[in-house]
Amino acid sequence: MLQLSFTELLAIIGAAQSLYICVAVMLRPRAATKRFLVVLFFGCLFVGFAALALSRSFESFPFFPFLAEALWITLPFLCVFLLRDLMGTPVTRSKIFLICAPVVTFMIGWGIGSFENNCDFTQLCKPEARLDALSIAAAIFGAAALLSLWFKRHLIVQTYSADILGQARYWLALSIILIVAILLLVFLFDAANVITRSDSELLRVILGLSLVYLSMTSLFRLYDTPVLTTSRKTPDEPTALTAFEIENAQKIENLLSLDKVYQEPSYSRKMLARELDLPESAVSRIVNVYFQKSVPQLLNELRVKDACHLLADTNEPITVIAEAAGFSSIASFNRVFKEVTGKNPSEFRNSKSLYKPE
Repeated sequence: MLQLSFTELLAIIGAAQSLYICVAVMLRPRAATKRFLVVLFFGCLFVGFAALALSRSFESFPFFPFLAEALWITLPFLCVFLLRDLMGTPVTRSKIFLICAPVVTFMIGWGIGSFENNCDFTQLCKPEARLDALSIAAAIFGAAALLSLWFKRHLIVQTYSADILGQARYWLALSIILIVAILLLVFLFDAANVITRSDSELLRVILGLSLVYLSMTSLFRLYDTPVLTTSRKTPDEPTALTAFEIENAQKIENLLSLDKVYQEPSYSRKMLARELDLPESAVSRIVNVYFQKSVPQLLNELRVKDACHLLADTNEPITVIAEAAGFSSIASFNRVFKEVTGKNPSEFRNSKSLYKPE
């Protein structure tokens, strides 16, 4: 009978939860960029958990520990990109870095291990020494990626001062930063033999589970709170919403504020109705009464609001901002932006003003 260690048991739980998050995200009509980042992150976390859970079964394969190490090396970089996305910074131009940074880190660590231990670069020799070199490289380059957020720190501070929603994002970002920093220290302590390899694996699993817990309780449910509707239509008016419609209106608010579904250029009333399992006419009525806007108007105003923050807070090209905000073309972006704000994007950026929707 197979006896599971405590670390392996936790790793199996983490793998199951990571897989659940991947499936849940893929089944929801989120913005394509966000869906890609989240699925990639939790996909790597799933395989990382699985590698630790199956380490004894594959101990006869000499390269297996390096595969597991490569997956854990990737996580700090993916966390940084998720944080940038959480703060509203476009990641479109950073896709190449997202792919190359973990690969370069692995290759440098592998090369240092070869040089220090007189191993041929193409041969698998002295695996423990090479794993230590990989851990050191991961700690150094992961820390550099984490420090890159320092240049975007004003965006984190701004999210806290915005509203309750922004404060929740602020504390979530700080929690993820703390977990990543501890993970980098685990890499370093493992390489310096301050902790044993088994302790390192246990700490990695615990930190990975912490990220899963934050995602399942905060990232996906953070804004699932009661919404006051006193500023909407009152029950005495003939167009007042029923309790069922108000419940669906709150679901729409969560989809817009948390999932930011409007950042998907093709997102429409039809997709929103399918998400809620309601007729399109019912969705139109809910949005018209609760938000006092039509569905296209609501989606476009939210896209413009995001674009305004990016224009004011970043130096990203307007074409990148248009894509990140959810517009299918620069022409439609310019047209809608001027309709909503009265200025074109270049004029708005030069004016350093902020758009505040009604």
